[in-house]
Amino acid sequence: MNHALPFVALWIDDRVRGSALLHLLTRDTHRTLPLPEIAESTHAVEEFLPELLRAMPSPDPAARWLLLLEPSLPQSWQRLRWEALSLAGRPLAAQALVIRSAVWCCQRNGTGKAARFLDLFPRSEFSFLGRFQPLIQAGRLRTSRASFIERDMAAGGDLVIVAHGRSYGLVDAAGDSFALPAAHPMPERIWLLACNVDGAMDHLAQNLLRWGCRTVIAATGDISAPEMACVVESLFAAARLPDENRSWLARAAASFNGRGCPLALTIWGECDLDPTACAAWNRMTWDDKHGNSRRPPLDDETTCDEFLAAYQHAASPQVWPLTRDWMLPPLLWLAEKHDHPAMRNLSTQLGNAESPEAIRALASAARRVGNYAQMARYLSRGLQIPDLTVGERAEYLGTLANLFIDLNLPESAAAIIELHQDCLWDDPEDRYWADFKRLDWLARMEARRGRLHLALDHMTAKRRQARTDGGRELAWQLYLATWGYLAGQVRAETAAAFAAEVAQRLAGATRGILGNGNETVAYLLRALAAHAWVSHDSAQLTLVKSWLPHAEERLTDDDPGPWAYAIAYLYLQRAAPPPSLDRALCALERARYLLEAACLSGFAGRGDERRRLLGRFQQRRQATIAELTDAPGMRIPEAIAEAATRTKTEIAADNLPSSAARFGTLPL
Repeated sequence: MNHALPFVALWIDDRVRGSALLHLLTRDTHRTLPLPEIAESTHAVEEFLPELLRAMPSPDPAARWLLLLEPSLPQSWQRLRWEALSLAGRPLAAQALVIRSAVWCCQRNGTGKAARFLDLFPRSEFSFLGRFQPLIQAGRLRTSRASFIERDMAAGGDLVIVAHGRSYGLVDAAGDSFALPAAHPMPERIWLLACNVDGAMDHLAQNLLRWGCRTVIAATGDISAPEMACVVESLFAAARLPDENRSWLARAAASFNGRGCPLALTIWGECDLDPTACAAWNRMTWDDKHGNSRRPPLDDETTCDEFLAAYQHAASPQVWPLTRDWMLPPLLWLAEKHDHPAMRNLSTQLGNAESPEAIRALASAARRVGNYAQMARYLSRGLQIPDLTVGERAEYLGTLANLFIDLNLPESAAAIIELHQDCLWDDPEDRYWADFKRLDWLARMEARRGRLHLALDHMTAKRRQARTDGGRELAWQLYLATWGYLAGQVRAETAAAFAAEVAQRLAGATRGILGNGNETVAYLLRALAAHAWVSHDSAQLTLVKSWLPHAEERLTDDDPGPWAYAIAYLYLQRAAPPPSLDRALCALERARYLLEAACLSGFAGRGDERRRLLGRFQQRRQATIAELTDAPGMRIPEAIAEAATRTKTEIAADNLPSSAARFGTLPL
């Protein structure tokens, strides 16, 4: 398994005129402080060290970590001998590997080429050629000659140079100055294994980066020939061949712990901070903290497989805590669609999170299990957060509209939908999704008003605007058209055309591969069951009845709603026995589909059950409204007044399906 080293990243943000902020980022935290004035001396940095101590990624004294000095830091920070400092009573060199001008770049697959090896060291002092014969014979190293160095550099891969270093740079075996050329292209990595006298190797490393080298590894001070040899052997030994996929950075950190000179090398330039399977998610956190926000791939277009993969990554110890913090809210929101059992675990992990995204996700999860009072509490808390963005406020308004629709308060929902429509989105993609979702709310709101023909128009517009025709909008078209026909608002031919399309899709569906979320097949089945009931279509009834065993199995789901509806419609056609209806109504009550259970009980001639369930629904509606605080957009007095009016209508309504359609009390 690939291993990612913990780190502390430092960089400067000078976008605010007249001030510069120093950012400190670890896998757990991100904070800023005024940029300290640090010169090239150990004394000047002493006041900053307590800040670095607080940011240390691990209290474990044996743990190794990376200190990342990003290119935005001044030269005084890059050239400072951080390795000579003491932190928590121990030399920094004994605990951290310093990466200067650090840039996170994903490690590319190896070329399979052997590393080039240039020996400028006097053979009378140390024979690297003899020492490295096992590596050369194993094909891990290839010798290079100074006269052909430019050609060999352009061959790519790694270039290892062993030499003496002077204050003016590298010298060859004769003691003459040796200048590395600027090749085209430059090697991916160059290892400058030479004494760093007066910062000469630092200067050379920065030049090599400017010439196109991606990474340069250099000594921080003196380094002996035996230590150079140990570093090379640790990195390129044939015994490491099975470990080829391990990050070179992790291998380098381990190999730098030379005898008597712990972590005596430093890295300049690019490095792969995270070679793990969670790297893409962690990189989004990194980019966001650096002011380069990207749209996370956890949105309405996320498939079930993509959700499950992201959910697995979020639970991995390889994902940063900062990354997990922003992944959990959209994952909880997506679990409501793709995997209801995951909602419990994600809700527990979020706990009492206070971010707008987290609170909205918790509200949506509460709605999915019918806990409307808890949903109202979350919405009240979220809408009171100061300085919500346009997108955040709009998402809350949409969730509030859903609440009012579920509570059979269509006029309150309509007022909220108007507020949502008045929001101004700058991003075209955000605007598309806001308009797309609003069509769904408008359709169900008009259904609650008893205007099924208008509801169908909104859903038809939504289907036409959808980027993929997955079937959910079609299911709603048939369901609304069926009830619209009962209300005398939609032609029978219109509903029949949708029914034929739904039947074709259901006939090709496979029961064994259905997921555990808000499955489209369940809504297709519900719609066709309702249409077969109204139209007395025997072929449709036969198709729907073939799903009865599966629908009964799904009654114990966290959200059994559409499956229970289908069973109830089958019972109304004498295609399901009374015990099946008992189970369906019990499942609906358990999941708090109280209005829907009351309506279906009435259709089945169970008047006492209808009155009991309706009374429970009205009590819970009153208790839910009581949980709403006077936050912007709540319209509590209007909701209370509408609830009183709707209560009278619900009680006075008869048990006829046509009345439920006209009054908007149909099962939605």
